[in-house]
Amino acid sequence: MSVNSITLGVRKVNRMKWLVFGYSLPAEPTRARVSVWRRLKKLGAVNVKQCLWFLPYSDDSRAQLQAASEYIRANGGTGVLLESTAVDDESKNAIIRLLNRAREAEYAELVAECSKYVARIEQRISTRETTEEESVLAELERLTSWHQAIVARDLFSCPARPDADSIIARAANAAHAATGFSGLVSRNNGDPNVVAQREQTGEGE
Repeated sequence: MSVNSITLGVRKVNRMKWLVFGYSLPAEPTRARVSVWRRLKKLGAVNVKQCLWFLPYSDDSRAQLQAASEYIRANGGTGVLLESTAVDDESKNAIIRLLNRAREAEYAELVAECSKYVARIEQRISTRETTEEESVLAELERLTSWHQAIVARDLFSCPARPDADSIIARAANAAHAATGFSGLVSRNNGDPNVVAQREQTGEGE
């Protein structure tokens, strides 16, 4: 993210750069519209007033939006990509609130899925039901990757993140209890990475 600072007298003003993206595509084929929408959601962009998408500036995001513009033109549409700054803090904060609201919805969906996962495993443990290690760990990997993708888009410390971090840790611990794998939760700059690692019994003895 690029933030430029300027000094006006004794007052220092931070100007955060934004990417502003607008586009139009023919109604058919619908796959092109769906593809662009998915690209924008994956980047973490937020839609404002049904026509413009906003995203904090980064070189990678700019390159991906330029690639999206080329894809749009190749499919008979038009795309506009601008770099901009908010003229006041309220405008900036309004966009940040929209971004956090989008991340909050994503975290909520993840928490709901993780809660179901934990409940299923805990039920199997309580009834001593046989657990298929491969399927349990594959689902844990899917949930962990999903969590990491949201965290990568969460640039403004969404308040909903701690609940997501907590349930991912619970999911890893539940998988460990059910399968004998170690749910390791490491924190790197506050980002939890849940790794399922097989215990090597007798190794190193």
